[in-house]
Amino acid sequence: TANYKHDPKEWQSTDLSLAEPVDILPSSLGDAATFRPYFEMLAVTPAPAARWPHIAAEFRRLRRPEDAFIYEAVMVGSLEDAVCAAVLNPNIAAVAIYEGFALRSRHDAPILRSVLATQQPLLGKADEADMALRLAVGLKAIRPELDIYLLSDRRVEQLAGDPRAAMIRRVMYQVEDPLELHLSVLEWI
Repeated sequence: TANYKHDPKEWQSTDLSLAEPVDILPSSLGDAATFRPYFEMLAVTPAPAARWPHIAAEFRRLRRPEDAFIYEAVMVGSLEDAVCAAVLNPNIAAVAIYEGFALRSRHDAPILRSVLATQQPLLGKADEADMALRLAVGLKAIRPELDIYLLSDRRVEQLAGDPRAAMIRRVMYQVEDPLELHLSVLEWI
C-alpha cells in the first residue's frame, strides 16, 4: 500500500501485541491532512552500520508539519552500495555524500565490481575528497535529476570551487547540524 511514504507511524517500531486498531478508512476519507510528496535521500556515510537507524531517526525527528515534502534517509556505507542504490531505487531524489566512506561494499557484488573495474585504479588512489567528488560525478551521470550535497570536514571552499563540483547543489561542513542538510534538501526539491 506504500503507507510508509505518507504515514510516519509506519516507521516506528512497536510491539505488535499492543498494536492500535487498524484504521479501515482510506487516508483520503479519514484524515483531512494535505498530501505531501514523498522521496528518499541516499546518505553515503562512513558511520558504522549500527548507527544508521539512529541517523535515519534523527532526520525523521526534523520533520515539520509545514514541510512541503516527506523524505526518508536511505543509508549506505560505500561507493559500490551508493551506485547500486541510485540504479535500483527510483524513489531517491537527493544524495548526501559524507567524506570518508568505503570504496567496496561489505556485500558480494561481482557484477557491479566488473562494471566498476575500469574505474578501480583511479578510485583506489583517490583521497576522501576526490573520491566523494568522483562519486558525485558518477551518480549525476547515471541519474542527472539527483540533487547532490557534499559534506566535508576540511577544504570546503576548495571543494566548492572545484569545476567537477559544479553539479553539486551545496557543499557543507560535515560537522554542521543535521537541520542544515534537512532544510537544504527540502529547499531544492
